[in-house]
Amino acid sequence: MKKDYDECVRLNLIKPITKLDDRGKEIVALAKHKLTFWNKVMKTAEDYPTVLIESHYEIIKELLTALMGKEGLKSDTHDCLFYYFEEKHKDLEIDFNFLQDLRVTRNNINYQGVKAPKEAWKDSKLKISLTIKYLIECLEKKD
Repeated sequence: MKKDYDECVRLNLIKPITKLDDRGKEIVALAKHKLTFWNKVMKTAEDYPTVLIESHYEIIKELLTALMGKEGLKSDTHDCLFYYFEEKHKDLEIDFNFLQDLRVTRNNINYQGVKAPKEAWKDSKLKISLTIKYLIECLEKKD
């Protein structure tokens, strides 16, 4: 059964945190650090699209988690994290269908042992890069 925002709330998968999460600067710094690494090894790394997709997905997820934490909330699942922003932040310029597809790809990698073809990285790297850049800018504006 596909979850949506209302179901995530009903199941208490999106909930308030007791202390406002102010790790935004640290998470942005770490995201930039990871991106610097990937940029340095990209020529070789492109032969490993599975690793690239998984690692860049994690950066996106952590940036969204940091944004949510600044609002005093947390999500117990990645899909509920995405549903929250899709429902409550329609102003964000993010393709949530793309993020859900990326989440499914990441889950197939982590839980099914599926390797991503090179085309998967080639087809998504620009959108992934733009999403990460945009989320970093959103977090930096909030700090």
